[in-house]
Amino acid sequence: LIKKANQSKQGVILCTDSNAQSTRWGNNVTNNRGKQLEEIIDDHNLTIHNKLDSPTWSARGKTSTIDLTITNIYAPSIPNWNCHLNLSSSDHHYIQFSSNTNSLHQPTQHRYNMKKCDWVSYRETLEETNLNPVLEKLPKDKCRLD
Repeated sequence: LIKKANQSKQGVILCTDSNAQSTRWGNNVTNNRGKQLEEIIDDHNLTIHNKLDSPTWSARGKTSTIDLTITNIYAPSIPNWNCHLNLSSSDHHYIQFSSNTNSLHQPTQHRYNMKKCDWVSYRETLEETNLNPVLEKLPKDKCRLD
C-alpha cells in the first residue's frame, strides 16, 4: 500500500492498533514488532504523529503507545494530534486529529533515516548538554558507548 501510494504520489494516513512498542514513539522498551515497524517506517520514509508523552492504551496501572497515526510524505499535514485519556470506556484511548489539505503533496516535516544515525555522537552530544531524561529514552542497544 505505502510503496504504491509513494510511487503514485498519493497521500496515506494510517491509524493502527499496532501492538508494536518502541522508544521512538514513547514506550519504555522496544519489542520485536516495534523493531519491525521501525524498519518499515525508515524504509518508506513515514512519519509518526503520536506525542511521546501521550500513551494510547492503559490497563491495570500500565500504559503503552501502541495505537499509531502514521503518514507518508504525500499525506496532508496533521497539525493537532491529540489523545484523550478519559473519554473512552475501552483500554484504548480516543485519538483525534485534523488534517490540513492545503499541504497536499508537501512533506510535512523533516525526515530522518534512523538507520544512518550516529548514535554514539548523538549520545555524547546529549551527555555534554546534560539531557539525562532524553538519554534514558534512547534505545540502549543502539546507544552503547562501549
